Amino acid sequence: MLDELRRRDWAPRSLRRLERDLKQARESFTGVHGRPPNRYELAESMSMTTRQLRAKEQEIQNSDLTSLSSLVVTEGDTTIELVDTLETEDMSTDPEHMAGWDEAKGKFRRAFDQLPPREREVAVLLYVKNLTLREIGEVLEVSESRVSQIHSQLKRRIRERLDVETLLFSEVA
Repeated sequence: MLDELRRRDWAPRSLRRLERDLKQARESFTGVHGRPPNRYELAESMSMTTRQLRAKEQEIQNSDLTSLSSLVVTEGDTTIELVDTLETEDMSTDPEHMAGWDEAKGKFRRAFDQLPPREREVAVLLYVKNLTLREIGEVLEVSESRVSQIHSQLKRRIRERLDVETLLFSEVA
């Protein structure tokens, strides 16, 4: 039976041996000193540097396969699965970030609504309809340079209205 388990384990035997040795070193240190070892003490007892110990622990951790549905904590009606503990770079899952994002969008919309109708129209044609300045000039029956002036003016007005909110906008950018 042990041979079959070893055969199915994709981690090398040397890594499993190291895992057992680390566990025994922790237990021995705790037995002698009455407390668990810190990283330096554990590395010293294994005749390694702390960097080597960290690398080996990472190898051991990577070798452990488990289901993301396995339970980490169960208390009363609350259960936490391993998948719930994974970190993500996706800011859309962070409620604090999303609240700031919603607040920033609301403030931008209010500042946009305060723009004169012509500036709002230029912004919509440029950023929503993706027209060029020349095409916008044809729609509004003005020159391309006049569209550029209107665009510069609308950006300046938006910036002025949102200037006090620079911290908010830097956090959600």
